[in-house]
Amino acid sequence: MTSDDKSFELPKKDKLVCWVVSHWNVNHKRVPIFNELNKHVKIDAFGRHFGKYVEDKAKIVSSCKFYLAFENSIHQDYITEKLYETIRAGSVPVVLGPPRNNYEASIPKDSFIHVDDFPSLKELADWLIFLDKNETEYLKYFSWRSHYKLRTDSASHACQACVYYQQNREYRIFQNLNTWFWG
Repeated sequence: MTSDDKSFELPKKDKLVCWVVSHWNVNHKRVPIFNELNKHVKIDAFGRHFGKYVEDKAKIVSSCKFYLAFENSIHQDYITEKLYETIRAGSVPVVLGPPRNNYEASIPKDSFIHVDDFPSLKELADWLIFLDKNETEYLKYFSWRSHYKLRTDSASHACQACVYYQQNREYRIFQNLNTWFWG
């Protein structure tokens, strides 16, 4: 972080890896990946399936060094709020979803860990454990913050557009979402 950017301070961490899941479905790819990864590294898991209900998800995510931002569906351009909430909370997202280059189109390449970057889940677990013991290496996942500021307004506009579309089903094409939304 540069001396001019005082807006981000890494939250205190008391957990290594966390996951909050609201839709547990054994047919989703993320479930067997979680089960296998959990054999190699301790994962603090929350949600109805685990009997641990969540009142403040952001507080839990910020307390973890790594958060499993696993999508429930794996599709080419399907990246949800799980990724952005994790970054906003000051945790490193471990992602499962579309290929790495899709994520890199939205966020810096050194701000997340992709499950597909590792030949095995054991090696991913070993990397997370290594980063836990090597603060200098861990902090590299936040170095992008000295060059970029986190903005969440674009995503919220897109979410508002989705709500509008759900309520107004007439077919139209918009070349520029900001121009359409803001006039």
